[in-house]
Amino acid sequence: MTIDKLIGWLLAKKTKAAIVAAAQALTAGKRPIRPQGSQKEFDRELKRHLKDLGNYLVKNQRREAMATALALVITDAEFTIAEIRRVGLFRASRYAYQGSLVGHIATAILQIRPLLTLHPDRFAYLESVQALTRLAPNVRKLHDDLADFLRLRKDEVIKTILVLVNNVFYFGWVHHPEIDSDEPQHYSAEDFSEAASLVLSMYREMFKLTAETCNLVDEKLIKTTDLPYYRLLVVAAKINKFREAEATIDNLPYQAVLSGTSVTVSSIDPDVEKSVRLGYIQSQFQLLKRLKMLEELDAPVSIKEFVNQGCRTGTLEQVVTIVDKPIKRLTLRLPTAPQIFGLFSTHQRFRDEIENLLVLDVDNFDNKETAPTYKISGRISSEDIFKIQRYFRFLSCIYQKRLEGFTDPERLLLTYRSTVFIMPRDEIVNQLNLIFHDYEKTKELVDYLTLGENRTFVDLQYTPIIVIGDHVVIAPHLVAASNLVRNIVTANKLRTDLVAGTIDPMQKAVADALAEAGFKVEVEAKIRISGKEVETDIVAWRDDTLFLFECKNAYLPCNAHEMRNSFEHIEKAGHQLTLRNTTFQAIANQKALFKKLGWNVQPTTAIHTGIVIANRVFHGAKMSGHPVRHAHEFINVVLRGYIGIGDEQISFWKGPTFETSDLVSYLKGQTVIVDQMSSLEPVTQKYLFGPRSLEILTYVLRPEKLDEKIRASRTDVGGDALI
Repeated sequence: MTIDKLIGWLLAKKTKAAIVAAAQALTAGKRPIRPQGSQKEFDRELKRHLKDLGNYLVKNQRREAMATALALVITDAEFTIAEIRRVGLFRASRYAYQGSLVGHIATAILQIRPLLTLHPDRFAYLESVQALTRLAPNVRKLHDDLADFLRLRKDEVIKTILVLVNNVFYFGWVHHPEIDSDEPQHYSAEDFSEAASLVLSMYREMFKLTAETCNLVDEKLIKTTDLPYYRLLVVAAKINKFREAEATIDNLPYQAVLSGTSVTVSSIDPDVEKSVRLGYIQSQFQLLKRLKMLEELDAPVSIKEFVNQGCRTGTLEQVVTIVDKPIKRLTLRLPTAPQIFGLFSTHQRFRDEIENLLVLDVDNFDNKETAPTYKISGRISSEDIFKIQRYFRFLSCIYQKRLEGFTDPERLLLTYRSTVFIMPRDEIVNQLNLIFHDYEKTKELVDYLTLGENRTFVDLQYTPIIVIGDHVVIAPHLVAASNLVRNIVTANKLRTDLVAGTIDPMQKAVADALAEAGFKVEVEAKIRISGKEVETDIVAWRDDTLFLFECKNAYLPCNAHEMRNSFEHIEKAGHQLTLRNTTFQAIANQKALFKKLGWNVQPTTAIHTGIVIANRVFHGAKMSGHPVRHAHEFINVVLRGYIGIGDEQISFWKGPTFETSDLVSYLKGQTVIVDQMSSLEPVTQKYLFGPRSLEILTYVLRPEKLDEKIRASRTDVGGDALI
């Protein structure tokens, strides 16, 4: 029976219940015969019907959707569920938060669970879909309230929100995730940017963006405070948390469990979420450590300091002036003379750009003594991005400095009228070209940063230049404060262009460290065994012990979609290492490998594996039984062997010098890893959606607990470690 015939047979049943009963009867008997042809042809047919399923869900064609879904899982359950997760087909947010049909389909598939050949995590996924769809109507209520607000304030809402987010980034928003999630301070500046992105995305679906969209701000509502708009962004941020939960169960080994009126999202293996949190915590710690080191150096001034110094001459009032018509606002009169725009084109770095480089340096493995320049494309480097950010940071700072001369409520009003820029669409390229004097380069840069009608994905930290008709609108400090280098690279899939040369610098740094520590090392070791080429990123040998490593280099992920990329990389590495480990358990294969490498060593039964990563997320986890370790910490283990606690440097080597057993212990999750993971304590972040709630189980690090654990069994050796 073909898939088409199976769908037709199920559709002949008059009700959804009859369709499910027929599916149960069919799977209890004989499974349909797979159609003739290659596996690729069969997969294409499955994907064609999955596309049909998506269309039925959009149109709420309930019987057609149910019959098609059941026919697909009866035919090939593993492939079908994997594809549904990959494309996010069972996310209620795709169907205006109408989750009942998706929930019913998940329930129907689970009803024939005993008759399906599925990995257990596929069933956990379907149960998670059921749980989240129970919450979807409550999320829809917030979504509808937000849509009503947009209709009511159609002409003022977008510019008002952009100004608010611009202020959040300019003044340095401090968030406290431990407080109630209905309070604005629960959310970070990045959360607010994502919330504003959702509002803008909804607006684009409801209305056409025109030049008039950002002419006005909501002066009646904000009056003397903009708290009502913070509340609006809180609503959008909570909706984003639900969407993030959907993406998380699709992309990662997480589950959603319904208990009463609460849906709790957590990693199936607690160590996975621990490793994610530990990765972000360590990245932030390393950034703060580098910024602290910068404080001790004679660093150049920031743009804000530069503006403050320039204002002492009394020229600010001549550059940013007050106009009364058509409304009272601040306006900029910046000369276009070369000596003025030379400030933005110079290669001399301000402190802001050095800080931006330090952000990139946290996961950098290029051992240059000076701050590196990262290649973005054939024309563009990180230096070019920084110059654009310098330009908008300067404009933002001179406006904010001028506003200091006013008092509220006039200052609040002028802030909302003046600090977000609107200019003709063609003018933005001409303006920025005064910096680069290269029209094609400037146009490419602007294209990367522009949110036009052809871009369906809205994230203001990726595309902060928003097209509104024949104009663009820009929140300047959003441009200035975003990590545009990594955002441009990830959004446009330019990662391979960023790393110069043919050898991954992270992989080389790890191999060099092993060689320095006395290991025999081979990078990208290849050998042909049983007619198949076997390649391993790093093979190392020391003290009758063989090590096999796979290296994965990706940016620190900023959302669940990007995290899936990192996860898939290490998941693939885990499968590869399982095969490599099995291959080299055979003495004959070891002998062949050592002979090809020219190593005069004997085969061994001591084989250890590891996945070495560049971006810290998933550091401490295991993938297919293989430990995941961050490259900087890995290098520290073999070369230095100490961790910093305050002014102390605590050794975690067993003796005064490195021993091979130190690396073995590290890979087994002992020494520093066990201290780090066991110092993470569970916390629950709760988001209310009317009478129901979404609860996200995560972890926080208790530094005092970690310090105590490390000091209990280590000794102070002095020195300085950046891991």
